[in-house]
Amino acid sequence: MSEQFWAIAMILIGALIALIATLRMNNPFIAIAVLWAFLGIIRKQKGFYPFIVTVAAIAMAIVAVSSVLAFLRVKATTTGSKLAICINKKTSLYTGLLL
Repeated sequence: MSEQFWAIAMILIGALIALIATLRMNNPFIAIAVLWAFLGIIRKQKGFYPFIVTVAAIAMAIVAVSSVLAFLRVKATTTGSKLAICINKKTSLYTGLLL
């Protein structure tokens, strides 16, 4: 198998993991980190491997949509709540949401 095949396979697997993690954990910041990685792939491979760039751009768009959905879900569940920072003896600091 060629290097290009493996690069595309890893981009698709990374996008799939990011989608599952972002939507299951309802954490848009997971997707943002993956978007940053895909942007780096696009910038580095631009001009050398156009198919890798295309696949990374499509994966980036899909992961960006999942990030927006996660942001909207977080906003919907925390509307009217207040952020509370409490001291916890075991972990020394705990941040949570009070509804």
